Amino acid sequence: PTINDSMEIYFAVKGVGRPKLFFTTARRYVSYLIECLGNRPIDQYSSKDATILREWLIQKSLSNSSLQRVFSGIKAIINFVILEQGLDCQNAFARVYLPSNSNPKKRYPINSINIEKIKTECLIIDDEIRW
Repeated sequence: PTINDSMEIYFAVKGVGRPKLFFTTARRYVSYLIECLGNRPIDQYSSKDATILREWLIQKSLSNSSLQRVFSGIKAIINFVILEQGLDCQNAFARVYLPSNSNPKKRYPINSINIEKIKTECLIIDDEIRW
């Protein structure tokens, strides 16, 4: 199966009862892969392709933690389909080197005044996404 087919297989089995975010993030990760390398059968990706994807994501300014999440999601989909379909192939994304977060950016909390401003604006807009 292609990576897109694999994602649909993954959703059909592992997606039952999962929240919308499960599907949204997996689709985003697979869309990165397809945009960079194309929608190929999963046994047609190589370890060289995995490094190309890594460099492409770094060029898009993804943080190291985001890079880790993208590769974890892609690996999970491919590993699941390999086992589920009884395929005799390797996961090209399983052993790619990913840089660690040696100097993560410090994230500061939003102060209560700004939270109240955001809540007020959300109530004024009053649409589905704000609720």
